[in-house]
Amino acid sequence: MYLTAEEALKYGLIDEIIDAEPEEVESEIFENKAKAFNNKISAAFAPKQPISASEKGAEDNVGNSNHSN
Repeated sequence: MYLTAEEALKYGLIDEIIDAEPEEVESEIFENKAKAFNNKISAAFAPKQPISASEKGAEDNVGNSNHSN
C-alpha cells in the first residue's frame, strides 16, 4: 500500500508538501551569479567594434580636407 503526500502529511510522516517547482539550491545561485559577473567583466574588456568601411571613408575624407589647406 502506498500513501499519498496528503496522507503522509496527515499522519505526521512529513512536515510539508513541496510544490512541483523545485527551488534553486545555493550552488546554482552561486553559479548563476558567477556567470553574470564573468559576462560583465568580458563585456568591459571586449575589444571595441571595428570602424565600418563607410565610417572609415567619412573619417578619411575629413582628414584629407584638413590636410589640403
